[in-house]
Amino acid sequence: MNFKIIFLYEFKKIIKSKLTIATVILAVLIVMYTSLDIGGNSKGVVESMKEINGRVIDDTLLQEMYSSIDDYGSEWTTDNMKYKGLASFEQGVVGHEVLSNYSADDIYEFRSGTPHDAYDKGTITKGELKWWESEENIVKTPFTYFYHGDMFLLASVIGYICLLLLLVSSISLSSVFSGERKNRTDQIILCTKNGKRVIFGAKILAGVTFLISLYIVLMIIAFMVVAITKGLDGWKACVQLSFPYAAYPYTFGEYICIQLIILLFVSVLFAVLAMVCSQLFGKTVAVTGFMMGLFFFSGIITFPDSFRIPQHILSLFPTELTTIFSLYSFRLIGFGTHYLSDYQAAPIIYISISLLILYIGYRSYQCYQIKGR
Repeated sequence: MNFKIIFLYEFKKIIKSKLTIATVILAVLIVMYTSLDIGGNSKGVVESMKEINGRVIDDTLLQEMYSSIDDYGSEWTTDNMKYKGLASFEQGVVGHEVLSNYSADDIYEFRSGTPHDAYDKGTITKGELKWWESEENIVKTPFTYFYHGDMFLLASVIGYICLLLLLVSSISLSSVFSGERKNRTDQIILCTKNGKRVIFGAKILAGVTFLISLYIVLMIIAFMVVAITKGLDGWKACVQLSFPYAAYPYTFGEYICIQLIILLFVSVLFAVLAMVCSQLFGKTVAVTGFMMGLFFFSGIITFPDSFRIPQHILSLFPTELTTIFSLYSFRLIGFGTHYLSDYQAAPIIYISISLLILYIGYRSYQCYQIKGR
């Protein structure tokens, strides 16, 4: 029984499972629904907001907007709708204030001090502050306006896809090893030509391949739905248009590429974790409960700013890091005088954890078979 045959058998077993089919259909429907953004801006409004695409956000554009809107930017008509996105950007900086009281210089000055505020609160160190100052210097001001609701929506959907991958892996991959014990076919493995190592590797590869394939399918669906309903024109917009106090020098296109890379490693991590838990726990329900418990744990528990390490570990959870609001995280991972942002360190951390979990799972698989004799 060679590796290829075992791999294909395990892969077919996963995708033909009724639970897998049901959860995959559910995941596809959720991605389609969230990508449609029902209740969001209509296509006509979006087209109006694109009228000032490519214009520099300076005093000339701001004064043009101030003369067309109310003091707080809350009343919109077909005549001034094109300024809605620009007003939303300024509101994100100054809050609920009279918008016309601020110049372009005021707006850029307000948002540039964010890393210093984090340092003053004690949430980052002096070395981290210097790193963020260098990043802030890369952020080009004045900003150029582009309608970016399409990219904001796509980036948000990627966060949902992370949760769906967690859900699907905890259900569809939870029986990869435990199913053998339930069906009492585990001892047959001892009769195979190539033994435990080949079978363990084939099972793991089948599960990882399944989850990565699902991730690719869900992303294609999200891109297609957003492109058809809203377009993909906002890839050149800087992330500061939605998150004014973010210090990352990214456009939305660059940020989404980073999300896609991270989510690829997350897919591997979730698949490996689900299958190794299947081996360790031996029960499907236990695997699902454990993995979903991790999600609820990361979403419920909080730490004060003084608890730097626990708070940072929590922010590195895949379900936290893949949300678009992670752009406001200023903690770094330091190696002496060198620092990595969470986005830079995450692939290294996730693949390292995956390898560690794989080792634990393989040792457990060997020990279990020996006991089974």
